[in-house]
Amino acid sequence: MDGQYLNKEDIILLNRWVEEIIKQENWSSFPEIHIDEINSNFKNKNYWVEGGLRVFQEIIMKIGKRPFEPILVIPLDYSRNIHEPKINDISDLSTQLYLTPPSIYILPTKFENFGKTINEAKIHITLSQKTGFNVYYKIEKEDDEYARTIYVRQSN
Repeated sequence: MDGQYLNKEDIILLNRWVEEIIKQENWSSFPEIHIDEINSNFKNKNYWVEGGLRVFQEIIMKIGKRPFEPILVIPLDYSRNIHEPKINDISDLSTQLYLTPPSIYILPTKFENFGKTINEAKIHITLSQKTGFNVYYKIEKEDDEYARTIYVRQSN
Protein backbone atom coordinates (compact mmCIF):
# COMPACT_ATOMS: atom_id res chain seq x y z
CA MET A 1 0.00 0.00 0.00
CA ASP A 2 2.92 2.38 0.60
CA GLY A 3 2.98 5.29 -1.80
CA GLN A 4 -0.17 4.10 -3.54
CA TYR A 5 -2.50 6.26 -1.48
CA LEU A 6 -0.51 9.08 0.10
CA ASN A 7 1.73 11.61 -1.61
CA LYS A 8 4.13 14.12 -0.05
CA GLU A 9 1.43 16.80 0.34
CA ASP A 10 -0.87 14.29 2.06
CA ILE A 11 1.88 13.41 4.55
CA ILE A 12 2.47 17.12 5.28
CA LEU A 13 -1.28 17.65 5.81
CA LEU A 14 -1.44 14.66 8.19
CA ASN A 15 1.61 15.90 10.13
CA ARG A 16 -0.01 19.30 10.62
CA TRP A 17 -3.36 17.78 11.56
CA VAL A 18 -1.84 15.43 14.16
CA GLU A 19 0.18 18.23 15.76
CA GLU A 20 -2.78 20.63 15.76
CA ILE A 21 -5.12 18.09 17.38
CA ILE A 22 -2.60 17.22 20.09
CA LYS A 23 -1.82 20.90 20.74
CA GLN A 24 -5.49 21.95 21.00
CA GLU A 25 -6.41 19.26 23.57
CA ASN A 26 -10.09 19.65 22.67
CA TRP A 27 -10.99 15.98 23.18
CA SER A 28 -14.64 16.48 24.16
CA SER A 29 -15.43 17.79 20.65
CA PHE A 30 -14.02 14.58 19.12
CA PRO A 31 -11.90 16.27 16.42
CA GLU A 32 -11.73 14.13 13.30
CA ILE A 33 -10.55 14.09 9.73
CA HIS A 34 -12.43 12.21 7.00
CA ILE A 35 -10.11 10.50 4.57
CA ASP A 36 -11.63 12.34 1.61
CA GLU A 37 -10.31 15.59 3.17
CA ILE A 38 -6.76 14.24 2.83
CA ASN A 39 -6.69 13.33 -0.84
CA SER A 40 -9.34 13.69 -3.57
CA ASN A 41 -8.71 10.05 -4.59
CA PHE A 42 -10.48 9.10 -1.36
CA LYS A 43 -13.75 10.52 -2.70
CA ASN A 44 -13.95 7.21 -4.55
CA LYS A 45 -15.62 4.68 -2.24
CA ASN A 46 -13.44 1.89 -3.68
CA TYR A 47 -10.43 3.35 -1.85
CA TRP A 48 -12.07 3.99 1.52
CA VAL A 49 -11.14 0.85 3.43
CA GLU A 50 -7.56 0.24 2.32
CA GLY A 51 -6.92 3.98 2.09
CA GLY A 52 -8.33 4.48 5.59
CA LEU A 53 -6.06 1.74 6.93
CA ARG A 54 -3.04 3.32 5.18
CA VAL A 55 -3.83 6.76 6.63
CA PHE A 56 -4.35 5.12 10.03
CA GLN A 57 -0.89 3.51 9.80
CA GLU A 58 0.65 6.84 8.87
CA ILE A 59 -0.97 8.58 11.83
CA ILE A 60 0.26 5.85 14.20
CA MET A 61 3.79 6.60 13.01
CA LYS A 62 3.27 10.37 13.44
CA ILE A 63 2.04 9.96 17.02
CA GLY A 64 4.95 7.68 17.91
CA LYS A 65 5.35 6.98 21.63
CA ARG A 66 3.26 9.94 22.78
CA PRO A 67 0.25 9.09 25.01
CA PHE A 68 -2.34 9.43 22.25
CA GLU A 69 -4.28 6.95 20.21
CA PRO A 70 -5.70 7.22 16.70
CA ILE A 71 -9.07 5.58 16.08
CA LEU A 72 -10.27 4.72 12.57
CA VAL A 73 -14.07 4.76 12.34
CA ILE A 74 -15.75 3.10 9.36
CA PRO A 75 -19.53 3.55 9.16
CA LEU A 76 -21.38 0.63 7.57
CA ASP A 77 -24.79 0.57 5.91
CA TYR A 78 -27.77 0.76 8.21
CA SER A 79 -29.85 -2.38 8.60
CA ARG A 80 -33.48 -3.01 9.50
CA ASN A 81 -32.43 -6.17 11.35
CA ILE A 82 -30.01 -6.48 14.22
CA HIS A 83 -27.25 -8.72 12.93
CA GLU A 84 -23.52 -8.83 13.10
CA PRO A 85 -21.81 -7.65 9.95
CA LYS A 86 -20.90 -10.65 7.76
CA ILE A 87 -17.33 -9.70 7.14
CA ASN A 88 -14.51 -12.18 6.71
CA ASP A 89 -12.15 -10.01 4.69
CA ILE A 90 -11.39 -6.39 3.86
CA SER A 91 -13.21 -6.80 0.54
CA ASP A 92 -16.38 -7.81 2.45
CA LEU A 93 -16.09 -4.63 4.47
CA SER A 94 -15.94 -2.55 1.29
CA THR A 95 -19.32 -3.89 0.15
CA GLN A 96 -21.11 -2.68 3.29
CA LEU A 97 -19.92 0.92 3.52
CA TYR A 98 -22.29 3.74 4.39
CA LEU A 99 -22.39 7.08 2.54
CA THR A 100 -19.87 8.76 4.84
CA PRO A 101 -16.14 8.11 4.31
CA PRO A 102 -14.09 6.67 7.16
CA SER A 103 -12.73 9.18 9.65
CA ILE A 104 -9.84 9.22 12.09
CA TYR A 105 -9.82 10.63 15.59
CA ILE A 106 -6.88 11.23 17.91
CA LEU A 107 -7.61 10.89 21.61
CA PRO A 108 -5.57 10.60 24.80
CA THR A 109 -4.71 6.95 25.40
CA LYS A 110 -7.05 6.60 28.40
CA PHE A 111 -9.88 8.82 27.13
CA GLU A 112 -12.87 7.76 29.22
CA ASN A 113 -15.65 8.70 26.78
CA PHE A 114 -14.21 6.55 24.02
CA GLY A 115 -13.53 3.72 26.46
CA LYS A 116 -17.29 3.40 26.97
CA THR A 117 -17.83 3.03 23.23
CA ILE A 118 -15.19 0.33 22.87
CA ASN A 119 -16.44 -1.52 25.95
CA GLU A 120 -19.86 -1.77 24.29
CA ALA A 121 -18.34 -2.96 20.98
CA LYS A 122 -17.37 -6.52 20.10
CA ILE A 123 -13.99 -7.51 18.76
CA HIS A 124 -13.97 -8.85 15.20
CA ILE A 125 -11.34 -11.54 15.53
CA THR A 126 -11.01 -12.36 11.81
CA LEU A 127 -10.48 -8.75 10.71
CA SER A 128 -8.17 -8.14 13.66
CA GLN A 129 -5.99 -11.06 12.58
CA LYS A 130 -6.01 -10.05 8.91
CA THR A 131 -5.24 -6.35 9.47
CA GLY A 132 -2.88 -6.63 12.44
CA PHE A 133 -5.03 -4.06 14.30
CA ASN A 134 -7.75 -4.45 16.91
CA VAL A 135 -11.00 -4.27 14.92
CA TYR A 136 -14.32 -3.85 16.73
CA TYR A 137 -17.90 -3.50 15.59
CA LYS A 138 -20.85 -1.92 17.29
CA ILE A 139 -24.54 -2.04 16.47
CA GLU A 140 -26.83 0.68 17.81
CA LYS A 141 -30.59 1.11 17.43
CA GLU A 142 -31.56 4.39 15.76
CA ASP A 143 -35.29 4.84 15.25
CA ASP A 144 -36.39 1.79 13.20
CA GLU A 145 -32.91 0.89 11.93
CA TYR A 146 -29.59 -0.30 13.29
CA ALA A 147 -26.41 1.70 12.77
CA ARG A 148 -23.36 -0.52 12.31
CA THR A 149 -19.88 0.84 12.85
CA ILE A 150 -16.35 -0.56 12.66
CA TYR A 151 -13.69 0.84 15.03
CA VAL A 152 -10.00 0.19 14.43
CA ARG A 153 -7.36 0.63 17.12
CA GLN A 154 -3.69 -0.14 17.04
CA SER A 155 -2.65 -3.43 18.61
CA ASN A 156 -0.90 -3.34 21.96
